[in-house]
Amino acid sequence: MTLPPAARRFSKGDLSAEELRKIVRSTAKGTFAAASVRKAAERLIAQAENDDVASDLIVHDGDLTLPSLDTGMEPFIGLLVVKGDLVEGLFRDSLDPESTVIVTGHLRADRLISSGFLEVHGSVVVEREALWRDNDGCAEISGDLQAGFLFTKYHAVKVGGRVIAPLVLGDEARFECEKEYAFVKETDGDHKNALLAVLPRKALSIAGDPEGGDEDEWWIDYVDDEVLAKLVAQGQPVLQGPWPPKGPRA
Repeated sequence: MTLPPAARRFSKGDLSAEELRKIVRSTAKGTFAAASVRKAAERLIAQAENDDVASDLIVHDGDLTLPSLDTGMEPFIGLLVVKGDLVEGLFRDSLDPESTVIVTGHLRADRLISSGFLEVHGSVVVEREALWRDNDGCAEISGDLQAGFLFTKYHAVKVGGRVIAPLVLGDEARFECEKEYAFVKETDGDHKNALLAVLPRKALSIAGDPEGGDEDEWWIDYVDDEVLAKLVAQGQPVLQGPWPPKGPRA
C-alpha cells in the first residue's frame, strides 16, 4: 500500500515516539470502554519505541483517499491517525497484528470489517456491509453509523448519533446507541424465516430441519461471522435479497 507524501511514518523517522504521544493525546478524545482506543495507541507507541512491534505508526495530515486499507496486510499498520476524512473501498483493521485507527473527520467505505480499535469523530458511512467482530477491540463513533447491512458479534461499539441500516443483526450486548433503532438478534425465533430467506445458508448454523414443516423443531443457533467476513472481503454480497423479504418465509 502506497501512502501519499502527507503521511508521516515512524519507521522512516518522520515521527518520534514523543511526537506520536502528543498527537494521540490531542486526537484520541473518546472515553468509551475506559478510553481503550487511546490506551491501545499508547501501548503500540511504547512497543515501537522498544522495537517490539513490526507494524508502522502513521499520521496523515488532511483527508486520505485510498483504494483499500487493510492494517493486517504487509506492510502492517499498528497506528493510523488521519487528521481529516478517510475515504476508501474496503476498510479492514486487525487484532493480529493489533491496530488502532483514529479519524478526526468522517470514515467512508464501500465495505468495512473491524475487529481492532477504531475512533471516528464524524460519521461512518458504509455503502454495503459493515461487520464488527471479536471481543478485544472496540469502536467509538461520535456521529452516525450508516450501512447497507450491519452485523456485530461480541465487539464493543458505541455510536453517538443514529444507527441507519435496513438490517442490524447479531449480538446486541456490547452495542450502544441512545437513539432508537431496530436490532434483530441472530437467534430470534420470530425472524428466523426472514433471516433464512436473505442470508447465505453457509453462514447459518441451523438446528433441526427448516424444510420439515414444523416451525417449532428448527432454529438458528448462530450466524458465522467468519463466513460473513470472507464474503465481505471478497466483495461478494451478504444479503441475498431485500430486508424484510417478501413471500411466505417472511
